[in-house]
Amino acid sequence: MTVNSHSLSDSEFFKVACKEVHSHFNRNHNLAGFDFESLILPLLFENPILKKKNEGNWIVPETFLHSRFNPPSSFVVVDIETTGGRPPQHRITELAALKVKNGKIVEEFSQLVNPDRLIPRNVVQLTGITDEMVSKQPTLEKVLPKFLEFVGDSVFVAHNADFDYRFIQYFSLEYLGENYNPEVLCTFKLAKRILPNFSKHNLGELSMIFGYETSNVVRHRALDDAKATAYILINLISFCHYAGLRTKRDLLVFQEPLVIDPPKFAKGILLSASKIEETPKLKGIFLLKDAADKTVYLNKSANIKETVHDIFYPRKNGAKRFVKKLSSVTKIKTIPILSELTMKLEVFRLSSKLKVSNPLPIVSGGGFLKINMQKEKFPLVQASTHFSYRGDYFYGPFRKKNHLDSLLSSVYSVFPLSIFSADAGIIEEKDKIVHIREELLHRLRIVLEKSLNSVSHEENLTFLLSLWGDKISESKLRKRYQRLLLLLNNLSVNGPSVERKNILIVEPGHNRTSFICYLIHEGLLVDEIIFKRDAIPFNELEKRICDIYDSQGRINKNVSKRTLFESSIIADWLRRETIEGFVMPVLSDFVKEEFMPKFFTSLQDPFSLGKKISTPS
Repeated sequence: MTVNSHSLSDSEFFKVACKEVHSHFNRNHNLAGFDFESLILPLLFENPILKKKNEGNWIVPETFLHSRFNPPSSFVVVDIETTGGRPPQHRITELAALKVKNGKIVEEFSQLVNPDRLIPRNVVQLTGITDEMVSKQPTLEKVLPKFLEFVGDSVFVAHNADFDYRFIQYFSLEYLGENYNPEVLCTFKLAKRILPNFSKHNLGELSMIFGYETSNVVRHRALDDAKATAYILINLISFCHYAGLRTKRDLLVFQEPLVIDPPKFAKGILLSASKIEETPKLKGIFLLKDAADKTVYLNKSANIKETVHDIFYPRKNGAKRFVKKLSSVTKIKTIPILSELTMKLEVFRLSSKLKVSNPLPIVSGGGFLKINMQKEKFPLVQASTHFSYRGDYFYGPFRKKNHLDSLLSSVYSVFPLSIFSADAGIIEEKDKIVHIREELLHRLRIVLEKSLNSVSHEENLTFLLSLWGDKISESKLRKRYQRLLLLLNNLSVNGPSVERKNILIVEPGHNRTSFICYLIHEGLLVDEIIFKRDAIPFNELEKRICDIYDSQGRINKNVSKRTLFESSIIADWLRRETIEGFVMPVLSDFVKEEFMPKFFTSLQDPFSLGKKISTPS
């Protein structure tokens, strides 16, 4: 069939092309005077059916002037609110979805969800969703089947879609056994392609650009954000015509970032590019090996293929210098691991075993707060990058150095540790100072571990004031003390110090069908057990757990350098809350008959994943 074409000058073509663009924005006073030609020009140059002549004329098919992009597929625009950034330790608190077809919203779904955990204070401030609001709402395993039925086989649409999709996919598989794997469209990525001349593409900015009324909108609530996203989607789709999109597949491909100058494969590398393409998109550990099967480099990754690709297709000078060290690499070995903790431990162990450099810090961030309990050791309280096992007390590690610095400063402003750091010359005075130091450090530990009640806080303040003497007023000390308590709360410092923690950690193994159980006794990793989720070795688990925690302190712990490094890795992981399985503290007065039934129930309950399980007392 012959398609008629028109030869139009720039001004004629832009007049035709911009006519519809103006109609989108004519009610939006914020964009008065905007150059709409610059808005659509990048799209027109990407359109394969348009041709630009040297003299400035465009060859425009008749179909372009009269047809519009309107795929028959339905889209479901989704927005969720959660307790935090990643499943399973964070849960969904609200689900909303709008079905869009032929440019119109035709159906909606909205439901508050009981997350079966407390909502962090900062999240409550952001969303307005409180524990009281969700306490009587259905839990996610009851809501998800209705939601998935509503979504059906529609294209899954969201703003920053990876976030919403990751939660839905994870819990669909874990709670329902369904591998939810829809086509996904991200309005953030699509907006960056459609509107490249705008500097911001967040939900608020796009709502303003398209003139969406936000005066009665409650931001960070699922339904209102889903409505804004749906409105943005409908408008963005209307622009797809200019880029020459015709089908749903065109749209899904078009949303991906345009790579103008892709990096080149590194020179002087023995590894073939085809082997990188064959590398699976796994979460786990990868080993780069030479022809003699010697490991040259290893690391962990959430997406091994992407990480390996970035190594051998370097962009920056530092990456180009690094890849030269890998010139002898000829093959890639991958080890799938789902748990962040297991990955870090295995990278450390393999690095030691294979005698290659460990690419990961043992403790990331600011390190530990250390209380020195050795009598001649000063300062009494300090920062430490490493965990040791010599009778001192360790808290942390802290995510950032400035967090630890602020805490140390606050501790020294409340506890007069510097005054009692030097010994007196007289024996009697020396004994007295040693006793005061011991009492100060004892009270500091109690404050750090939050084991004081309000009455004890008052007694503590009286004791501290007596030591400060006239160096500080009572009102100033009270303010400093309250600031210290607030800081400890904000930094989530509580519980026993690292070297006194007794914990069971259960994490997924190489895939979701297996578990690995780490047994932590007095801060040290003393045993680990791998088993299938559908074949739990109850007798073996009970024996090995009881041998350790019911031993009345008779465990023969090998406190090697490796053990201390592994304990530091575990302490760092616990602070960062990247739990894929669950954590269960073991009380000092371990009672097998109370502890084991709760532990075994948690092992078989998918809703325990991501939680810190309370221990029977």
